[in-house]
Amino acid sequence: MKHSAQKIGLFAGVLFMFFAANAFAAETQSWRPTYDFVMRWVNFAIMAFLFFKFAWGPLTRWLRGQGDEVAAQIKDMEEKKQAILEKMAETKEQIQKRSQYLEELMARTTENAKMEKEQIVEQAKAEGAQMIQDAKQRADYQIAAARKQFRSELIDEAVELASQKLPGIISSDDESKIQTDYLEKALQ
Repeated sequence: MKHSAQKIGLFAGVLFMFFAANAFAAETQSWRPTYDFVMRWVNFAIMAFLFFKFAWGPLTRWLRGQGDEVAAQIKDMEEKKQAILEKMAETKEQIQKRSQYLEELMARTTENAKMEKEQIVEQAKAEGAQMIQDAKQRADYQIAAARKQFRSELIDEAVELASQKLPGIISSDDESKIQTDYLEKALQ
């Protein structure tokens, strides 16, 4: 409050000094222009003295205060800027670490998928080989069964055919000789 009053007084004094002198100089005498000139300088000297005596200290303190305040604000801004830069660097580092982690995870996942694929292919090959082997065994069994059935049918047909044709061809002597050979072989 005190500083504001001093500032207003100083400003009013300077205005008075320059504008009031012309208003009082309406009389024209030979000594008056010199007096006015001298009084302007005396008033200026008084105003300068008052300014330096009463206003200079508060004005300089106010200017220093303003400068200190601006310097504090600049320092605060610099600290905030540094904090933000550090946070940005930290964030960039975290992003880089996460990117590396994702790349490693993707590489591991790809490797695991390849290994799983190879296992599935190997398992499919083994199952395919087992299926082929089972199919061969079934085919061999069916072929063997078909051969056995064919032999059995062939033998039945041969026996039937022989039964039809042999009674007229084989004599009773041939029949007793066959029986004797069969018994000899069976007893041995």
